Amino acid sequence: MKYYILLSAVLIGLLVGVVYFQNSGDYLTISLFGVNLTFPSAIWLLGGMGIIFLIGLIFLGTTTFKYNTYRKRVAKEIKQILNWGKELIFYRATKGDEPKKMKVLDQLKEFVGNIWGDKLTFQRWEKFPYMLDLKKIKEGEYVDLSKYKIPFENPWEVENGFNLLRKHPEKAGEILQKYKDEKLRQEAFKVFAKTAPISEILRFDYPVDVEIILKHIQDPKVGRLLARAKLTPQEQVEVARAIYTTRTPEEEMELLSSQPVGQVYLAFKYEHLEQGKKLAEEHNIHLFDFFVVMREQGIKVEIDQFLGSIWENRPTTHSHHGGEQTPSQKEPPISTPDSQSTSSTLSTSTEPTSQQIS
Repeated sequence: MKYYILLSAVLIGLLVGVVYFQNSGDYLTISLFGVNLTFPSAIWLLGGMGIIFLIGLIFLGTTTFKYNTYRKRVAKEIKQILNWGKELIFYRATKGDEPKKMKVLDQLKEFVGNIWGDKLTFQRWEKFPYMLDLKKIKEGEYVDLSKYKIPFENPWEVENGFNLLRKHPEKAGEILQKYKDEKLRQEAFKVFAKTAPISEILRFDYPVDVEIILKHIQDPKVGRLLARAKLTPQEQVEVARAIYTTRTPEEEMELLSSQPVGQVYLAFKYEHLEQGKKLAEEHNIHLFDFFVVMREQGIKVEIDQFLGSIWENRPTTHSHHGGEQTPSQKEPPISTPDSQSTSSTLSTSTEPTSQQIS
């Protein structure tokens, strides 16, 4: 404002001074509403420029006042919103803590109202169309986010990918191609591998679990899946049961060459006691020790009956990631024929003879 006044005064003074000294004897008469007014030309120039100066001064003064008022209002509302946002982040805000009606930052207040701790509540999304899409993703829907031009590794896009997998499992292969998130890719692989050809499954370096193998149990190439799989004893037996009688005994044993517990089970299932004993010794498997002792003592017990008794109430946990087995996955500690916990769970038909062993 002060620069405007200073520059205007200098310019007006210079122009009026030049006109006065060059035309000091010139007078100008103007008729206004029937009245003739006669003044030197310099005075008329001074009056005209003075009016323009006053109009500009009033305009600048009004604008400056509005600007200062706006700044103070914005600063006050920003402080209110920041304090309210802090309360929302710390889960301390209540309905009464919301800032009153704002004149400048009302839309920002609407946006901050979606915050609750480390989450978005999506309670006020009407003015923010993209929030409606994010709200749908949180509710489990799949939304096309391509219009927002976000990469597929973006957390929102990853969550969207999980929704797509749940809604459209047939697109698991497409998800494997587009997304880079490992957790999503592993879940998509499990779905993809249940129906995809074995040659396609082996293109991906992900663990092959028992569910995938069982889906392809009739495929002649299932042995390639078994060679990659790292199964628990329970899972190996489950696969062996599924393979049983689907091929010749020799082919079935060859198919389970990478799963020794399954091989031993299959040998006993076919009543090849000596072959089962030999395989168990070669692979240092003690799961069937008590079963062998019982059969050698003349106790007639089926292999499935035996395993059912020792695995009763034991949850089977699939080793999807090929890591170390948890205690519930490890082989039960059966190495001696006087194991009380195991003999007590066998059927009544075996009790009289088991007394002879002790």
